[in-house]
Amino acid sequence: GIRSLQFANPARYARLGFGTNPDPSCHSTAPEVGVIFDVMTQTSQLLRQSDNPLTPLHGLPVKVLVATGYSQGAMILATYTNAIAPNLEGPAYDGYISIAGLGGYALNNCEALTDFASRILTPVSNGIPLMQVQTTSETVLLPLGLPGESVHDRVTGAPYRYYDVAGSGHLDRILTDHFADAADLYAAGGYDIEAAIEGCHLAWPLSRFPAEYVYDNLLARMEAWIRQGQPPPPSQRFLLGGWLWPGQPVGGLRSPAVDVPTADYFIGAGLQLLTNSGGFTRGIPCFFAAIEHDYSRTELRRRYGSHAQYLQQVSRRAMQLQLQGLLTAADAADIIRQAAAAD
Repeated sequence: GIRSLQFANPARYARLGFGTNPDPSCHSTAPEVGVIFDVMTQTSQLLRQSDNPLTPLHGLPVKVLVATGYSQGAMILATYTNAIAPNLEGPAYDGYISIAGLGGYALNNCEALTDFASRILTPVSNGIPLMQVQTTSETVLLPLGLPGESVHDRVTGAPYRYYDVAGSGHLDRILTDHFADAADLYAAGGYDIEAAIEGCHLAWPLSRFPAEYVYDNLLARMEAWIRQGQPPPPSQRFLLGGWLWPGQPVGGLRSPAVDVPTADYFIGAGLQLLTNSGGFTRGIPCFFAAIEHDYSRTELRRRYGSHAQYLQQVSRRAMQLQLQGLLTAADAADIIRQAAAAD
């Protein structure tokens, strides 16, 4: 991030940097990645100081601080909850939500590989509410390398939940629709994200699975867990490795999009039947790209008969999930409105 800022405006951001590792035995000249953990702790301390003129909240009182991480951010979070949080005088954050993580992160540039490999890479709650969430990409493509749920937290009954999100994928339209503008990416030394995705040669379009409703609900449940002591729904795991071919994932955290579907959602480049490319294209992990195959009008009629029957099923399922604590009331209403307006 700092390098991107300096590429865009060298003069303004010249002083920014993490420095290098001061350990004489460490010969790395790269910016010291371990400083990110200090940044996380110091940020939490600053945000809690409502009377500090430096806080970006300008005096607004903080009720809850939740640390979240997606992909690489989740890896950083795993190391933070394992190696940093237990050594703090008090909790930096009131809760953690780790999404789509594949292990941990090095404590610093010169940490021995043996130390890094031997450290537990699954988030551990340490008594602080923690949700570990995985998309279909992680559970299907890397079932052997994927860190399992925290055995320590499960055995001790700690405030911990593990969720597999049925139908979701690591790289989808939720992410790409919220990327920076193309002009800003170019200015920061980046590239055209759409051109990079095209380089993956996906057989079907990038998935528009509405995982935002699932994540929104988890954040609401986390807040209730912290503030009112209300535990969220039990952990939800995939069955049969999370994939039943052809069709939708079995088990996991459900939503109307998978229970009353208008498309099938797949992990595109992980299945050679559906793609001509794998690996990375301009830094984009093609094998994590999620794709969707929309149903034809004939298939929709076969499944639902009419738009009215489809709307009825969506409404019923949305209300069921809301009662189970798996959808917020606002999101359930939004899903029903979208179904009513659908073609």
